[in-house]
Amino acid sequence: MKYTLIALMLLIFAGCRKEVDYDFVNEPTQIVVESFICPTDDTIKVNLNYTKNYFDQQNDRNQLLKDATKATVTITNGTITKTLKWSPRNIAFILATKEMPLLEDATYTLSVLTLDGKLATATTKIPKKVVGAEIEIKQGSKKADRRNDKIILKQVDEKAINNFYEFRLVVIYEQNFGGQLIQQTQAAGNYLVSDENDKLDNVSASFNNLIIISNQQGQNIKNYYRGIFIKSTEEYFKYLEASKKNNEASGNPFAEPVSLFTNINGGVGVFASYQIEYKKVDF
Repeated sequence: MKYTLIALMLLIFAGCRKEVDYDFVNEPTQIVVESFICPTDDTIKVNLNYTKNYFDQQNDRNQLLKDATKATVTITNGTITKTLKWSPRNIAFILATKEMPLLEDATYTLSVLTLDGKLATATTKIPKKVVGAEIEIKQGSKKADRRNDKIILKQVDEKAINNFYEFRLVVIYEQNFGGQLIQQTQAAGNYLVSDENDKLDNVSASFNNLIIISNQQGQNIKNYYRGIFIKSTEEYFKYLEASKKNNEASGNPFAEPVSLFTNINGGVGVFASYQIEYKKVDF
């Protein structure tokens, strides 16, 4: 049962265009593919796993995972095809992006051929770059060593196309202890925004955050807000959307089942792409 639950979690966290109802008890074992590519990354990474039929005693879990490392994984842009290599250190198949440059508006196809001859494929088109990324800070009320802030992240919406975005905010604290700089990073949340009907000119997300502005000795702490701006494909968006719904439903026996999404033909999982930009503001 443990392995069945692991496979269930892997699939719930995968998402894209097609909904599937998967029977983890009766369905045969399937390969799970998970990969996200971005032009600014230095490595293309592909994770492979297997779903596990609970009553299928012929397919030992450990053997399935060993077989996954021996699969043939390729990526192509239609002109160049490259084979990814298994990396025990990364526990994934990898390829340096200098061997396969990732360009905006270009389409890439991922193929996975297993030892038993099963083929899983998927395609993604890299979105255009993030435009007009901005951070706006509205300092709120101050009480003792703390302050409430409102932080707004914005980017310009691309017209005449369905768009999908994610905004993340990170708070970074820096403090000097005896001449040594100590840095602490804290995630302040993330938001998903879609413009499937192409009605927006700009997209934004607002974060309310309580920050520490001084330590117990009354010394000021240097604070940074780091905004992470993402423009993604639909499958990337659906992946995170399903993940959030699953987290919200976790532990709730009355929650509705989370739909599974996949763009993997011949398997399940996700192959998606995105563009990313960072902005940092200190005060």
